[in-house]
Amino acid sequence: MLLCEHNVKENVAGEREKLSSLAQLVNTVVNIASCFRAGLSVPPDKN
Repeated sequence: MLLCEHNVKENVAGEREKLSSLAQLVNTVVNIASCFRAGLSVPPDKN
């Protein structure tokens, strides 16, 4: 019983880590996308 409980806790922690890194990945993609969009919206002659 205790072993089972321990495994469940470990699995939950693992899932949290996965979710966290997924969130970081999404954040990075969003940041890149907004930078890209900002770059596109700047008129080229202002470089």
